[in-house]
Amino acid sequence: MPRKANNGDFGAICSLMSRYIIPPWTEAQTRATLSSDCTDAFVCEENGETVGYAIVENVLDEGCLTSIAVREDKRGKGFGKKLLEFALKESKAASVYLEVMKTNEPAIALYNSCGFEKIGERKKYYGDISAVIMRRELSDKS
Repeated sequence: MPRKANNGDFGAICSLMSRYIIPPWTEAQTRATLSSDCTDAFVCEENGETVGYAIVENVLDEGCLTSIAVREDKRGKGFGKKLLEFALKESKAASVYLEVMKTNEPAIALYNSCGFEKIGERKKYYGDISAVIMRRELSDKS
């Protein structure tokens, strides 16, 4: 089940990030981000074990999904969608955007299923791979 992250989740978030985010954030970057008043972090658990996390940074009425990961053995089982939908429901933003590697088809499919739409592309954002920029309006937050 998804929930808002707390200080006790720092280690689990760092562990998932080190395995699934390229390049992973440093521990100092992660700590600074999670301690910011502008950041909302969420985790998803199964049987008391963290299987995913999402981080949303907020500026005024706009949110940016800066990082999300689900443990590889739990992918395709709905954890990512539950986590993302929970983060969007809890968001104070009027809209949320994200950047995703153009070749990451499973993530793009997840974002599409949660109502995100492609609004642009950043050429060679991830080395030789472009990023797709996606946005979702959260009309009920306006």
